[in-house]
Amino acid sequence: MGFGEPEQVAPFHFYEDINDYTGISAASYEDFLTSIKQVKTKSLSFHVKRGDFEKWVSDVLKDEKLAKKIRRIKNLKLQGQTLRNRLHRVISKRHIELHRNTHRSKTVTDRSRQKTARKVRKRNPKDNKKKTGKRKLQ
Repeated sequence: MGFGEPEQVAPFHFYEDINDYTGISAASYEDFLTSIKQVKTKSLSFHVKRGDFEKWVSDVLKDEKLAKKIRRIKNLKLQGQTLRNRLHRVISKRHIELHRNTHRSKTVTDRSRQKTARKVRKRNPKDNKKKTGKRKLQ
């Protein structure tokens, strides 16, 4: 799923341990970033060790690139604030990258449409003259 997430997604629920829900959930990249800063580092460690973040990102957000980066963080075995900072930085960079790509592709599409419209006008200039609504008298 790309930036903006127009459809509803299954939220990620943060736990500190099995059956110990924090009351914090995320349903988008923005929510995920905010939640990572809010939850205790114990919750982050819990989910990273279990592979929960990478699974949610892959299965729900459909972002294999970010899932792979989170998997690498898991292999580093980071803890505490270092883990929080690394997660936030990686997710934030990916979010920005997706935003730029979405914006670029929209801009490219708009430019393509404008070029096509100009070509059509050049091919048939008579059809492009504004009609004034005046009729010739016979």
